[in-house]
Amino acid sequence: MPFIASNGPTEAGTSNTIAAGGMTVHYHDLGAGEPVLFLHSYSPGTTAWITFHKTVGLLSQHFRCILQIPTKSPADSEMMSPGDTR
Repeated sequence: MPFIASNGPTEAGTSNTIAAGGMTVHYHDLGAGEPVLFLHSYSPGTTAWITFHKTVGLLSQHFRCILQIPTKSPADSEMMSPGDTR
């Protein structure tokens, strides 16, 4: 079941990656304006999108919302891909 933000953005439509510190970091980026960073703790079976999709729907109408997905180490980041729930 896809989780869709209240104003329409989807997990796939907001998914991005960036190389930083020898790791590939997966994040979601939506909205415009002053940035708000959502930090998500690591928990098997969940993602930043699942945790925050209801909140970012409203906030992304006023702010740039960036949802970070944690990476434990450079080795882990090479194996992770968007949508990975480890």
